[in-house]
Amino acid sequence: MFRRVLLPLGGATDAQHVVRWGASLAEPFLAELILLRVLDSTSPDDAAAESFLSGIASTISDRRFNVRTIVSRGSISEEILRVAKEENVDLIVLATKSRLGVKTSMLNSVTNSVLHTAKNPIVVLHVDGQIKPETHLPKTVLVPLYGAKNSESVVDFAVDFAEKSGALLVFVKATNPAFRGISTWGPIPSKGSRSSLHIRDFAKEYLDRYVEKAKSKGVSAIAQTPTGSTSACIAALANELSETLIVISSRDLGGLKRTVIGNTTDKVVWGTSQSVLVIPYGYMDNKYDVLSQQVNAVQQQ
Repeated sequence: MFRRVLLPLGGATDAQHVVRWGASLAEPFLAELILLRVLDSTSPDDAAAESFLSGIASTISDRRFNVRTIVSRGSISEEILRVAKEENVDLIVLATKSRLGVKTSMLNSVTNSVLHTAKNPIVVLHVDGQIKPETHLPKTVLVPLYGAKNSESVVDFAVDFAEKSGALLVFVKATNPAFRGISTWGPIPSKGSRSSLHIRDFAKEYLDRYVEKAKSKGVSAIAQTPTGSTSACIAALANELSETLIVISSRDLGGLKRTVIGNTTDKVVWGTSQSVLVIPYGYMDNKYDVLSQQVNAVQQQ
């Protein structure tokens, strides 16, 4: 699914973490890694940046993919977006130092800006989270579903990724008995009431379709129906499972025909210490089949 993966690199410690993740995401697909260093007017000369990137590249020179380096100058977020477009990358891997919703640091500001602007899938790595630098591929891929087309658009990708990485695939739909739709006005059902159990049964039946789809491809998969708000349930389950990659879609604003990060997705990104892959709504519809064919062709060579 990935042909080119862009890794914007900051400090040495964060760079090692990003590169380990980027390499692990790229290797199953034999994708090309592009290491990017963005300098401002006060930064050292380009030679120092090139030396830094070359040193990082040498640590993964024995892997089964190509590595290129790019040094540029300007606004970090703008340069990331420019290079991603010019190089036609399929994935951007960004580091953040967030702590449960804190988005005040420069690093987080860049991540937030790119996340809300880029048309590419983006992996947000919480470098101060629970995943240690030596961790490679995640052991669990968590896919939140809630009955909307945008959430379901990432299922095929998640299944294929779990198949190639050997991860457990967990489909999750939060159930919230306190929410009353148009046809359910009346007393709010308690957690143990028949209404509450019916909601959970319906959610389980909905998820089981995707579980069976994954299992038909030889992927280990389960369904989870925790009770609570969607973003809180996703974050809690991801942290409980640990070494998790959350795969979630952004959402489309109907007639406006533009993709935005979405309130739930934004809360998930900044509300968990686990890594999150955000896929713009519609991205896989346009590129998934083509990318899969290209990746399979390369792997068969």
